[in-house]
Amino acid sequence: MKCPIPEKWLKKLPWQFQTPAVHILVAAVAAIVVIIALIVCVETGICF
Repeated sequence: MKCPIPEKWLKKLPWQFQTPAVHILVAAVAAIVVIIALIVCVETGICF
């Protein structure tokens, strides 16, 4: 499984955050934000 987070960002994070679980969590949060943005876009006609 490839992490969606750019490597250069990860290098700046403390080692505690460089774990697969955190990568999955960040990817999940990003997906939720995108879904909410799409819903807002469709419902209001305001797209980003």
